Amino acid sequence: GWAAMDPSLEALVDATRGSSPGACGPSLHPRSVAACVGALLPQSSHSKSNSNSNSNSPSKLTKLLAETIRTKRADAAKEAALLAARTKTDPVEPEPFLPLLVLVGATTDGLEVTAMQLSKPQGGDEEVHCPFGGISVVSSVCCCRGAGTMEGGKHTDVDVDINGDVDVDVVEEKLEWAMDRLRSQVGLIAPESEEPTAIVTYGTIATQLKVATKLKAILAGYGKEARNKKNDNDKHDDDDDDDWDGWDQDIPLLSTHESCTSVGLAVLAAASHSRVKLVVSVKGTDGKHRPKPKPAVDVKSVAACQVAVSFNYFGGEEGKWTEPKTVFDFDRRVPAGPYRVEFSAAECAAHVKCARSGKASNDFREIGDETVLMDMAKSLEGARGIPEREEAALRLRFRVLQRTTRDDEENGRWIRIGDDMSPLTMEHSQKDEGESGRDHLVACESAVMEISLSPVGLITTALTTNGETIVQATKSARNSKLLKYAGIFGSLLFVGGFLVKSFVEERVFERDTQRVLAYYKHVAPNSFHDGDERHARYMVWKYKGKKDALWRRLEAKYGFPVKHAWEWDDDEEGEREAKGGEEEEETEDLDGSDGSGEL
Repeated sequence: GWAAMDPSLEALVDATRGSSPGACGPSLHPRSVAACVGALLPQSSHSKSNSNSNSNSPSKLTKLLAETIRTKRADAAKEAALLAARTKTDPVEPEPFLPLLVLVGATTDGLEVTAMQLSKPQGGDEEVHCPFGGISVVSSVCCCRGAGTMEGGKHTDVDVDINGDVDVDVVEEKLEWAMDRLRSQVGLIAPESEEPTAIVTYGTIATQLKVATKLKAILAGYGKEARNKKNDNDKHDDDDDDDWDGWDQDIPLLSTHESCTSVGLAVLAAASHSRVKLVVSVKGTDGKHRPKPKPAVDVKSVAACQVAVSFNYFGGEEGKWTEPKTVFDFDRRVPAGPYRVEFSAAECAAHVKCARSGKASNDFREIGDETVLMDMAKSLEGARGIPEREEAALRLRFRVLQRTTRDDEENGRWIRIGDDMSPLTMEHSQKDEGESGRDHLVACESAVMEISLSPVGLITTALTTNGETIVQATKSARNSKLLKYAGIFGSLLFVGGFLVKSFVEERVFERDTQRVLAYYKHVAPNSFHDGDERHARYMVWKYKGKKDALWRRLEAKYGFPVKHAWEWDDDEEGEREAKGGEEEEETEDLDGSDGSGEL
């Protein structure tokens, strides 16, 4: 784990890649995984009957795992059969048992304790170099010697004696701490796993003996703790002992030969370069089965380091960096990411303004109320906030941090990876050749950085920006807003015009229909077309756009001009008034008598 720092891995990859463009990169794997593969590698032994013939026998670890898997599988099948008999249902196939291994290794560089699960046991006719096709790392707890810190703090976790071997006292102290941490992590990450099937040590023989002695004492302590807990439950009549994870002195301890790690790494390298592989039958789209190679072992590792990010809105001044925000935590499955970090000049200016106005908390590191920050950032948008946004963007600094130990109190300090970055700045296109310093940098409005973690622990960053300065971004935003409102206004005019046109055409159509009906009523009363609304609507529709021709034809056919509906009503009222006046004139009594007067 301590060797999985980003600078070390990058240097190792660059050094081993070679000058050839097609050269294969290095095969990098955790030391514990290589030790596991080496411990599972079959043992080669010469046959007594024929000295020229070789036979491979399974290793002790492989035999123990195979026997445990058979036992667990039989117990699970028996329980499933009993459950099916009680419930009178078909037996359900139990889930495959995944044995848990704990590998412990101590060298002059440090101490490493790793838990991993094995899966995909392979038959005898398959690849014999890898008895298990899947290795999944659950957790890895490390403590190193000479761990550097960001501020140059302590440097020793595991030390060596004068003979160059591991110091027993320090190993005992750190091994118990590492086992406690690993035990708790396994309970959180893989609660379905029971106690480890075996604990395997690797390294030199002398180191393994010291580690094994300490492990026996630690496991005995776990067993004593379980017995005490059981006694307490018995006193309180509590039968719930499910909290015990089964870690005790009954767990087998296995040692390995000193070359176990190097041999396992050779097998992993051969598998990664397709020198050791399996040939399986895969069904194609045409229904035929064809042979296809696949890797002999599939390793799923976890992050042995913790990765975080930190911000500074004051040009990198010490003491004003934000608290590290964890991006990839310990035991995170790798590869991981990308993790997106969005930068905004308005938000940076809001951070600076809040800090200067005293609205920040924890020594300029966090904004107490996020709504205050967002409202202030929104108020700084537009042309009025250009100077403040430019200043904040040029002063923004960003850094990636990493640490290898989980001990927060002692050596859990962060180590900076690379130089501080300025994600909201870019070089001006009109830069002079003799220009130096930061005068040639211009501020950007926004940017996005993606952080990823490779399978071996390499940290990669990718910065993406549209290349617009703050002034250009403001103009683009203004133009976009104008185009937006212009588009909305044009859409309203377009749709509204169609609505108005449709309304007017409908009113004109109804008016002309009533005009035709009124014409037939007055010109040809009691005829076939008198009161026929459908015929009138058809005539208006037929002569749409050429109504004058319709009026002329009707006038030529009936000899009367085509009037509007209200014009016929006005004419009728005038005729009635004229007719009524004539009747009054006829009945007027000129002599003022009732008609019976004498001559």
